[in-house]
Amino acid sequence: MLSKVYDVEMKRGVDASCLKCEKLHTSCYLRKYILSEEVEVCDYARWGCVKYKGVGQRKQRGKAIDRIREYLVEQKQSTASEIAETLCIDRQVVINAINRLVKQGLQITKKYLNNELIYENTTLSSL
Repeated sequence: MLSKVYDVEMKRGVDASCLKCEKLHTSCYLRKYILSEEVEVCDYARWGCVKYKGVGQRKQRGKAIDRIREYLVEQKQSTASEIAETLCIDRQVVINAINRLVKQGLQITKKYLNNELIYENTTLSSL
């Protein structure tokens, strides 16, 4: 039986659940505990199960990209460290999200100033 406790530190939202996972009945080695009525276990899907496939799968990453896009539109220039500190996101996640935004078509220029990489949004919508 799954625990119904929800913690803010969980990596996925309340939409994700082991019971909604497509792999529960095929390749999940914890299914006997999840489907058990006697043993209570945490909801692994919400804590970031690597095998989870279902509702709410990439909820947090999408939020981070949206927040970083909004930040880059508002600010003229900023470093990955500044964005990470302001939005409380890991620096590497910020760098990965910026690279994904560039591939999606957002025009971001990279400049070096005092050995530090600065990102500048150069799209017309930010002017």
